[in-house]
Parts: sequence; C-alpha cells; structure tokens
Amino acid sequence: MQSSPKPTFFLCHASEDKETVVQQVSRAMECAGISHWMDEEEILRGDSIPRKIQYGLANCEFVIVFVSEAFLGKSYANAEMQAAIHRESMHEGQRVLPVLVGGNELRDRFTEDYPLLSHKKYLEWSGDPEGLVREAQRLIEKRAKKSDGSESQPSSILQPHRRETIQSSSPARPDPIPMPTPATPITDLDRAHFLKEAMAVVD
Repeated sequence: MQSSPKPTFFLCHASEDKETVVQQVSRAMECAGISHWMDEEEILRGDSIPRKIQYGLANCEFVIVFVSEAFLGKSYANAEMQAAIHRESMHEGQRVLPVLVGGNELRDRFTEDYPLLSHKKYLEWSGDPEGLVREAQRLIEKRAKKSDGSESQPSSILQPHRRETIQSSSPARPDPIPMPTPATPITDLDRAHFLKEAMAVVD
C-alpha cells in the first residue's frame, strides 16, 4: 500500500475528523505516492493497538496533527501529539506539523492550549487536501536536498505566528485509489488504550 518501506507522515487526528478530513488527505497522499501512516490502514484484527501506534510514531519523520474541537477533547490523540513534540524537542529528527480544522475561536484555543506549537507556521483546512499534499511534497524535496548537501532556503512551515489556508490550484486528479477497509473499526475506546504507554514515552 505504501510507496516506501517506512511511512513518512503520521496522521494524528480525532476519530470524528477521520471521514470528513483525514481520509481525504490519505487518499490524496496515496495518489501522489506519499508514504504515510493512518490507524485504520495499519492496525488489523489481532494487532496490539499501542504497539502499532508507537511503531508509527517512531518511524515517521513528520507528524501531521489535525487540530479540531474534537481533537482538543481526545486524550489519546493529544498523547500521540505530545510524544511527537517530545521527540522533536530531543532533536530526533521528527517534526510536528499542525493543521487547524476550525475557525477563529479554534485558532485562539490552539495558541493558548498548545504553547509548544505556537512558534510554528500552521495550515488551515479549507476542505481540499491538495494544498497539504503540496506542502508534504515540498518537505520531502527539502529533505532530499539536505541529504545531498544542496539544501536551499529554510522551510516556511517553521516561520513563527504565520498561517496558510490550504487551497487547490492544481488540475483535478484521477479517481482516488480505493483504500482498504480494516477488519474491525478503530474506536475511541481502542485508541484510548494507547494513552498510558504513550505518556510513558513523553515522561
């Protein structure tokens, strides 16, 4: 399913945003050949949910956090984000990329509730995944340039107190590749089991 042995982007989200936002991003990334980790695609029947989530967090270079009103109230999703922030602060190469799914009130709560992310340029979801896919492709290109010593200007996604609305300016893509259906749905209760082990990583 993925285009490389290890996924590049971990999609951190609340289950309420899965169908309306995250699945759209996942399909667009699949069409663009961008490797990513999403719970319903990776966690199968019989798998250890905390172990699989920890694997995804440990092996992805970027963690895209879809911050919404639903996300703010989810302990497991916040635990995933905090684990990623911890790894980023330890200079382990992982980077956290916020995407705000909401309006002005959510922006205010975002800066108040997540001061460790307030220095980052964040993206605002407008209903089209193409802008986020372009950002992902740019980050991959930047990583490639850095690895071969030809890195250019720093990524704008790290500029402080800036926001960018995700909009589409590219032609329509062909019909998305059908996504596999998990054997059993990943519920909030299932993912909540991850909280204890993930918080141990943060500590």
